[in-house]
Amino acid sequence: MDELLQQGITAYKAGKRDEARKIFVTVVRQSPDNELAWGWMYSVANDDKERVHCMRQVVRINPKNEKASQLLNKLLAPVIPIPYSNDVNLPATSTKKCPYCAEEIQGEAIVCKYCGRNLQSGTAGVKADKKPWLGFLGIALVGCGGFLLLADDSIFGAFGAFIFVITGFAILVYALATGNIKFLG
Repeated sequence: MDELLQQGITAYKAGKRDEARKIFVTVVRQSPDNELAWGWMYSVANDDKERVHCMRQVVRINPKNEKASQLLNKLLAPVIPIPYSNDVNLPATSTKKCPYCAEEIQGEAIVCKYCGRNLQSGTAGVKADKKPWLGFLGIALVGCGGFLLLADDSIFGAFGAFIFVITGFAILVYALATGNIKFLG
């Protein structure tokens, strides 16, 4: 019997849990008073019910086995469920729907985190990060460049006009791309 038990222990240590379990079951059936076999059977038990049975057998065989008594008490201790909540100490926050994109946002929100619109009265319908002056700047630069081209016939005037016009167009393209100004609409 000790040889069969040793085979089970070797199989368990080699990571062959199912093989070890079969051997330990055979050993405890043939020798139900084998304390060591029940201890190893505990290590391959499928669930707590089996673990409790194994430890009860160990304590039945050897009532002075402190480790088995402690494991059994731990297994039999009532499990008290503790309610879990992510926001244990956080105050409840209200939510509302953004009137522009209909996404759910915090009730105290001033700017929608989805569409970027300002939700304060008086500025509704205007994006919070709008810079309408960009359009005016772009148009002013293009106009200055055109005026400089007409007013100065020198190469410096043409070059300056070119810089003004290109910079103005770049600002206008940026303003259109970022939604700061609208073209025909």
